[in-house]
Amino acid sequence: MSPGGESSSAGTRRDVVAGRALVWATALLILIAVVDLLLILTFAAGGRVSAWHLPVGAACTLAVFGFLLSQSRPAGSRREIILSMLVLLLLVPALLAISGQVYDTSWDGQSYHQEGVIQLARGWNLLLDTRTPEQTNHEMELRFWAKGPWLFEAAVYSTFDRIEMAKGLNLLLIVASFLATIAALLPLRTLPAWAAVTGAGILALNPVSVNQCLSFYVDGQLSSLLVIMASLLFRIHLQAAPPVYTALGLALALGVGSKFTGIPIAGIFVSGACVGLVILRRRNELRSTILATLGGFIAGVLILGYNPYVTNTLRQGNPFHPMAGPGAFYHSILLDDQLPADFVGRNRVEKLARSVFSRSVNAIPPATSALKMPFSVDRAEVATLGEFCDTRVSGWGPLFSGACLVAVAILIGALGVCRRAAGMSLLVAAVVLASVVILSEAWWARLSPQLWLIPTIAFILSAGSSHRPLRLGGSILALILALNIGLIGAAYVRKSHQRSATLSRQLLELSRTDTRLVVFFNWFRTNRLRLADHGIVFREVPRPDLLPCAAPESLTGSLAQFCREPVGTRPQSLPGEAE
Repeated sequence: MSPGGESSSAGTRRDVVAGRALVWATALLILIAVVDLLLILTFAAGGRVSAWHLPVGAACTLAVFGFLLSQSRPAGSRREIILSMLVLLLLVPALLAISGQVYDTSWDGQSYHQEGVIQLARGWNLLLDTRTPEQTNHEMELRFWAKGPWLFEAAVYSTFDRIEMAKGLNLLLIVASFLATIAALLPLRTLPAWAAVTGAGILALNPVSVNQCLSFYVDGQLSSLLVIMASLLFRIHLQAAPPVYTALGLALALGVGSKFTGIPIAGIFVSGACVGLVILRRRNELRSTILATLGGFIAGVLILGYNPYVTNTLRQGNPFHPMAGPGAFYHSILLDDQLPADFVGRNRVEKLARSVFSRSVNAIPPATSALKMPFSVDRAEVATLGEFCDTRVSGWGPLFSGACLVAVAILIGALGVCRRAAGMSLLVAAVVLASVVILSEAWWARLSPQLWLIPTIAFILSAGSSHRPLRLGGSILALILALNIGLIGAAYVRKSHQRSATLSRQLLELSRTDTRLVVFFNWFRTNRLRLADHGIVFREVPRPDLLPCAAPESLTGSLAQFCREPVGTRPQSLPGEAE
């Protein structure tokens, strides 16, 4: 991963493709950021989410996209610009539509993340309102957690009136991360084009991103944004161009606004990159990087992330409440409910190492992890990764431990044949590892998805080497990583489709019966939209013991329970209500 590969002129085909990829990635980030900004300005004016935010944001993005193409080197022709704008105009709704074909049956996704999107679409003003327009059973999450992704998703929901389309933001960011990585790797002259494309695909298809791509979880979105940040920072070291700083600032703003952990991880990424620029004496690039970083952090914390970062600080005394600061309580709850029993009392490095080299299991207490031989895989591991979006132990995949061993062997072996490139690769890997171990619960893959970057760094180093054994090792590593992605992706997509199809059939059957449902939604009140969308008559009860049947049925993919009663039945009064 040495910048020493920078040699040939900017007019080569690789540079042209890399430049276009950078413009495309920037355009997708602009779309998301502009829609978010329009919503923030609307909230500041006392307004609410409306159907016009997404189309207006798309129009602004197309205008900037066309301008960036016209300023590229070589400049895009009028035909290319128009055709590119049409493709972008079709690509975004196509990705949203693909997502809209599958119901989100994940835990957090269909509970509070989707609930936040619904409340925004129903009039919740993040800047002015202290309460949501409707009562929810997720007050803590909606009040204190980062809400960045909900903004764009609420605009999508308001435009298309289909809540499931909103989670297509995951797919948009995966595509953007692939394009950004292409833009970063193609200018590296020592790296074959096939390896650049392969590396971009491996990075974009981070297991956490893949394992959450059809849900409202935000960890996969942060994962994609971290890949974009890392790729752009690497590109700055190779071949800086004005769009790269714009894209970096946007990725930082969106990443910081998506999740609390985005701030320390992005901070370490940028700090490592700036140290590299200082060592290389690249003053202009250093200054531009610092300005882009400051702009991104200010926008992410004070504008897009005003709620929760500023509101938490003003009301609770700490921007990361309830995870830190006065009155913090959630970290202990997280450990009580989620930490595998054999992780208790271990330090963060021990927990991380044990997670990496264990079987992929959803070891919720009192369950424990189980160490295994690297490269071994069993059906239970793959089934777990298909079943859950947030597998607790070894959520990077069943082959990740083996990939790490091969990566370490490559990095060490490279020191003897290409010392400079190996040394820089080790420094980059060290920065990534620092961004992982700074997190107290990095053992949980969805909290440290950037760990996936380390074996990919080893692949890129080996693929660009002139040493044949090193290239062979890199090819083996790429095959392991690709197989790992394939196992996770196939299991997850298949299981998500099966659950979604089962839920769809259940809703269709319920819509055709002449009955009313009595429902206890538990944590999953978002299912009220699914019932309403299918014209299903229902009434809600606040506790399961108020369900009027002895054997309640379950709504597929959630803990919601229901009983059936004839439509003409008079509802029973709840305790405390007048007869």
